[in-house]
Amino acid sequence: MRIEDIKTEQGNQVLFTLLDEGWVKEVEYGPLMFDKAIDYDFYALRRGEHTLHFEWDNWFEWSIDGPDDVVRELAERFGLGASGGGKGASGRTE
Repeated sequence: MRIEDIKTEQGNQVLFTLLDEGWVKEVEYGPLMFDKAIDYDFYALRRGEHTLHFEWDNWFEWSIDGPDDVVRELAERFGLGASGGGKGASGRTE
């Protein structure tokens, strides 16, 4: 499942909250890349058998992609989805 068009500040809050709660950063778009956090950013977080992909660009802001049940829980918890905090879309599941 994928949620798109999440405002930058809200996506940052979700990302950093999950890291604080024990999700492990497995992949990060290179900190030395010239366009990091200017034009593009990416993180893959893992907890147990679940992986979430956070992707950001300066046009569409954050999207979160991952297992349906985990993404649904994030949508409810952080108010993401059709209520203005991003829009839901079907996508890849794990």
